Amino acid sequence: MTAAQWIEVDGEVIGAIKDAAEPFLDNPNRVLRRLLGSPTIDNDRTAPLPSSIPRVPRGSLCPLPEFEVPILLAVSEAGGSASRRAVQDAIAGHLKIV
Repeated sequence: MTAAQWIEVDGEVIGAIKDAAEPFLDNPNRVLRRLLGSPTIDNDRTAPLPSSIPRVPRGSLCPLPEFEVPILLAVSEAGGSASRRAVQDAIAGHLKIV
C-alpha cells in the first residue's frame, strides 16, 4: 500500500462521494475504492472510523431550538418527506448560510 496523499476536489465530487457513502462506515477513500472497483483494505488508515472519534457534548454544535422550526418547515414544504440534502439546503437558505 502506498502512503496517503492529498487531492483537491470540487463540491460536486464531494457530494457524489457523500451520496455513495455508507453512513457511519465509510470515509472518502473507502467510497472511491468501491466505486473504482479497487480491492478493500483491511486496515484503511486514511481516516479514522467514526467509532474512534470522540463525541462532542450534546447541543454544542447544533443547538436544536435554532434549527427545529426550519427543519419542520423544510419537511412540511416538501410534502412531509425530504432528503437530508434538501433539508440542509432549505435550512441554509432560511438561516442565510452560504
